[in-house]
Amino acid sequence: VISHALTRICNPQKTLKKTAKTGKHNSSSRWERSGVSVAGGLRFVVVLVLLAVGQVATAATVGSIRLWSGPEGTRAVFELSAPIEHRVFSLSDPDRVVIDLPDTAAADSLVLPEPRGIVTAVRTGLRPDGELRVVLELNTPAKPKTFLLAPNEAYGHRLVIDLPDG
Repeated sequence: VISHALTRICNPQKTLKKTAKTGKHNSSSRWERSGVSVAGGLRFVVVLVLLAVGQVATAATVGSIRLWSGPEGTRAVFELSAPIEHRVFSLSDPDRVVIDLPDTAAADSLVLPEPRGIVTAVRTGLRPDGELRVVLELNTPAKPKTFLLAPNEAYGHRLVIDLPDG
């Protein structure tokens, strides 16, 4: 839809037509005489609205990711701007945990954490469908357990991923 609208704006049909008899422009409005068509203006407004809707489509933002290592395992905490849906699965060879976050973006200020516990690296990327993917690279296999936490006095929405030892 957006590409079609952009094509229509970038390649508008001519709005001024010459009459066969006089060779002069035949336009009925001041806008058309100045080279601006009402249809072209409407196309511009439609594209602006479509671009604005595209920006609103992201429901949440990951503001930070923290790692913590304790006697029972490693914990990753994602600080979120809003509650989210998520999918988590493990992969092997090499060992890693993948977190897919639909309708979520990484904040421009997101700094990935240093390795801690069984997590050897953290990386992020956008999938072709626009969802954010976070990968925790591990030095041993793990079965992740996840839960969401509601905001409190100190923190906003959070996604917690526990990677228990053994």
